[in-house]
Amino acid sequence: MKRKAILITGFHPESNTDNKMADILSNHPLKEKDLMEYIMNLTMEYFHRFLESSIGGCWDKGAEIKRYYASSKKQSVIDEIESEECDFILLYFMGHSCIKNGKLVLGLSQTEELLLSELELTKSRNSLIIIDGCRSSTMQISGEGYYPSKLINTFDKFEFQHESKTIYNEYLISSNNAHCKVFSTQPETKANIHLYQGPFFSVALVNTAVEWATKESNIGILRFEDALKLVEKELLKYPQESGYCQRPDWEKVIEFPLAIKL
Repeated sequence: MKRKAILITGFHPESNTDNKMADILSNHPLKEKDLMEYIMNLTMEYFHRFLESSIGGCWDKGAEIKRYYASSKKQSVIDEIESEECDFILLYFMGHSCIKNGKLVLGLSQTEELLLSELELTKSRNSLIIIDGCRSSTMQISGEGYYPSKLINTFDKFEFQHESKTIYNEYLISSNNAHCKVFSTQPETKANIHLYQGPFFSVALVNTAVEWATKESNIGILRFEDALKLVEKELLKYPQESGYCQRPDWEKVIEFPLAIKL
């Protein structure tokens, strides 16, 4: 089976700083842009390590997972998508996004933008696009603290299991032919990112999978649709200073296994 995961860390606009954030950053050794990029890169590493783990599908770090960082070129991302035919493509974007002229724009850098509509994964039988970013005009920033790097070590206990990868792939290849898009927010709302917890949706997604896998009674596959319903509950654990509850949104169901436990 040929599969590929494309992980894209976008940029965070430097102008989005309120007084509380400014006070925090004035005493921090990193500049605002560097700090926010560090937090997003660290959170993406969290998701990356999850994919490599046995519960995340045993994705191969070099051959199957491609990373793109802030300031990546749009054409490089498009070329990666179109480079080869795949049975399944997972594309994960985390960063600043907004609606312009009715279309969702993903911010790769201060000057490089990518329209979601340009991500036509026609060379893949199945695809899942996950967008962790705003669907309005700005990104919400709140809170204080420091995102703990120890979180990326969560998956050390989930060692590579060949059997796990085989069953995971069998489930992927037998799933319905579909191209699905998932968003971290409802239309016209903002994604939340916290200096201690990181991007709420991305962290909640992985936490949900890990919590499911560590329960003794759970065996088999955690379907992505079921995981998203758990994520809605998980997001309630995070502070919502903006006055609304961030909830995921998705276009249709795809038989994508978020986590597996044998």
